[in-house]
Amino acid sequence: MKDNVNISIRSEYIGQEGSLMELSFDGRYHTKGDAHYIIYEQIDEDSNKPVKSRIKIADDAVNVVRRGQTYSNMVFLKGEEHISDYITQVGTMKMRVMSHVVDIDFKEDYIGIKLEYDLELNDQFISVCKMDIDVSSR
Repeated sequence: MKDNVNISIRSEYIGQEGSLMELSFDGRYHTKGDAHYIIYEQIDEDSNKPVKSRIKIADDAVNVVRRGQTYSNMVFLKGEEHISDYITQVGTMKMRVMSHVVDIDFKEDYIGIKLEYDLELNDQFISVCKMDIDVSSR
């Protein structure tokens, strides 16, 4: 995999209207030890300010951290629950992710990640979520 990559993210929140999002970004890829990192930046639609994102792949786990107007740290490990704070300008909520599918496909110039998980905020079920992340060399 080259340092410069294209990242395509497709998210679906099942049972919610307008729940399909497809986004593409240019980003950077590197490894450190046995971990793979994908880093990219996007502009928040509401605030027009940058949001920095980091995807870390290590062993069978995927960790997605987003920093900007909000902060979130989501860990995906099949069959496991992860609880963290979702920090926004109006306050902090407890975020629970229960991972059902975590599939990672490594090829020479491509990484494919498939995630399926339940999402809760402040003990309220939000949705079953599906996310596909495709990373390819530019």
